[in-house]
Amino acid sequence: MTCKALREIQATSRGKEVTIKARVARLWDSVLISNGELVSLDMILIDQEGTMMHGVISKAYAAKFKPLILEGNVYSITNMRVMPAPPKFRPVENDKIINFSATTNIEEIQDKEDIPKHGFNFSSIEVLSTRVGVDIYLLDVIGIAAYIGPIEESNVIIITSTTVKKNGRYSLSSNSATQVYINLPIPETMDVQNSICSQENNTKEVHIEEGHLKGTMEEQMSYNRKTLQELNDIIFNSSNQGRIFTVEAVIDEVNTRYSWYYISCSKDNCKKQLEKKTDHYYCSKCDRKAEAKPRYKVKLEISDPTASASCVLFDKEAQQLINESAENMVVSSSNESNELPRPIQAICGKMIIFQFRLTDYNFESCRPDYTISKIFLLDDNISSMKIENDDKRNLKKTSKRVVIKKKPKEDIEDADIREDDDDEEEAFKMIRRSKRIERNQRHGVHLDEDEDEESEVQLNSQRSRKKRTHL
Repeated sequence: MTCKALREIQATSRGKEVTIKARVARLWDSVLISNGELVSLDMILIDQEGTMMHGVISKAYAAKFKPLILEGNVYSITNMRVMPAPPKFRPVENDKIINFSATTNIEEIQDKEDIPKHGFNFSSIEVLSTRVGVDIYLLDVIGIAAYIGPIEESNVIIITSTTVKKNGRYSLSSNSATQVYINLPIPETMDVQNSICSQENNTKEVHIEEGHLKGTMEEQMSYNRKTLQELNDIIFNSSNQGRIFTVEAVIDEVNTRYSWYYISCSKDNCKKQLEKKTDHYYCSKCDRKAEAKPRYKVKLEISDPTASASCVLFDKEAQQLINESAENMVVSSSNESNELPRPIQAICGKMIIFQFRLTDYNFESCRPDYTISKIFLLDDNISSMKIENDDKRNLKKTSKRVVIKKKPKEDIEDADIREDDDDEEEAFKMIRRSKRIERNQRHGVHLDEDEDEESEVQLNSQRSRKKRTHL
């Protein structure tokens, strides 16, 4: 029998005459939060056209069907009941649902890779702000996670099936249908990652094209000079003091949690990070098959006597400092894949005048994580920090052999590649976190878990489960 597309089946459809072929994109237990009692086994079905539909197996039949269904597999389903979707808390934008009965037949079939593995209806921040108190549909969101508990990483997070509330700030409330994905390999994730990379690359390129700073080399080196603490205060307080600054600081280490290069489009006017396909690389900016070229993207930890910060060193400035192209470095270090190349290790301890251009990202995230637009190499004899900070600088210039640890990101401790932070650094981190929290109270969106303020949300005649995750 020919399978029908999900869009073709009607709310009156019932019986063996209707057969659908679909992937179980998501699967979850709907439970009562009060006692954990199972209400139903729920799923999101997606077909070859990308149409999604909510499937429900009531508690009475859950034990029968649960062993037969695995998330991600493709099934042929017959003799199910198609009904109007409930008026509230629909996990997909479809006005119909599929109900399984005792006589429903579900059979796993060969996955021919012709059905999408995932399906989401992402809502923008603008849409979220209009959905406060509107609960017809549950909302899927995607974005960069700036803060999750004690871990700070720029991961792309997808959170499904949420509702929006506002109590001074916007928050996302979860329920049994909510699932969280981190760096899921879908085009939307790549788009978010590339938008961050493009922002950093474009910031550097704009400065070079504009020739913004004039005057002698000495005047450029001292232009809008700040200490790191002063620069951090500018982003914490959203101070309007311009966007371009110079800072004299020492390179403490190379952050090996991140690769020191990325695979880019070989065109010099593009430099876009490429997508790896089965047998080639694809450039979304040029919209074509592209020739791959490694370019530097080195994550540095720097400090001066007042504070510390992170920054990103891109290709042109990295070559100026390392005196070798990323392309040659990749070739020469191919036999030492577990170790940071020694020419890159050798930049640790160098005193540099960095020119930073602050971006919207800095002010929105309140993170001292800067993009370098230009560097000035210093002779030790002209460093203003040499005398007053000689002991500290000599300590930082001690050569270190940095080995990239083969561990998950969350298991890599700073102690692997640097000494313990002192009390001053810990105090700085506390100040930075408090500033971030203060700013997020004005602009942030987070996932709410306040048990005292929990409101009852019914999804398929159940109350929702709450969690809290800061984005």
